[in-house]
Amino acid sequence: MLAIRQVIDIKNRNIAFTLPKSFNFKKAEVIVFPFDNTTDSPHVKRNIKSLLSVSVWGKNDISNLRLAQKRFKRWKLKEF
Repeated sequence: MLAIRQVIDIKNRNIAFTLPKSFNFKKAEVIVFPFDNTTDSPHVKRNIKSLLSVSVWGKNDISNLRLAQKRFKRWKLKEF
């Protein structure tokens, strides 16, 4: 199965992206989710507070966690 994950800017309620050359199909299923790029949302704050309450995480560990989250958001799944 071939899958592509991208975060794309919306302009005038339209999105456009170029498929890779290896995508040689006539149809594609498109699923669109709103992208939340706020790393300090209440949900994230609650999870961090929970982590800090039961472990010995420091500020450096939290910074590394946020960096990993950003990397995963840019991670493109080619096949699985």
